[in-house]
Amino acid sequence: MPNGIGSIGNVTIRELTDTVLASTQIDDLTALQGRLGFQLTDRFSVFGTAGIAATTARLDISQTTVIDGTATIRLGAPIRPILPFPVNLTETTTNGSGNRVLLGARYGASLEFRLNDRWTVRGDAGFTEFETLSLSLVPAQADATRVDYRPEVVEASLSFVRQF
Repeated sequence: MPNGIGSIGNVTIRELTDTVLASTQIDDLTALQGRLGFQLTDRFSVFGTAGIAATTARLDISQTTVIDGTATIRLGAPIRPILPFPVNLTETTTNGSGNRVLLGARYGASLEFRLNDRWTVRGDAGFTEFETLSLSLVPAQADATRVDYRPEVVEASLSFVRQF
């Protein structure tokens, strides 16, 4: 290219940046559980709990991919210097969401202490682990972004119970 302004000699991809943002939400929790215990003294008892639970879970994800690179310009004759400069080759954003009822296992423990004939103090601790909610942004591609969400719920309570 004699006395020309320039031409692009090559493009080198330098960096591929993927940013995946995920937000989750559990709308409600329904559980059915049993309780089995053992009385250690006339005032103190321990219990174990087990059961099943269901919840409605939502998963929203957004993926932004940016490919940065360097382009080289070769100037015309007679000097022909090479000038690299950064270019943003492509930027894409893909969004997806999923909503599903998830089932899970629920288990825990309780302690009870009888203060007198009418009042009892009770402490409960529980854990619920649900099945996985998976979401792929582009299911047709082998290298698609896949996000797995497995909700877990930890609970603790202290109760004062009055018997009538």
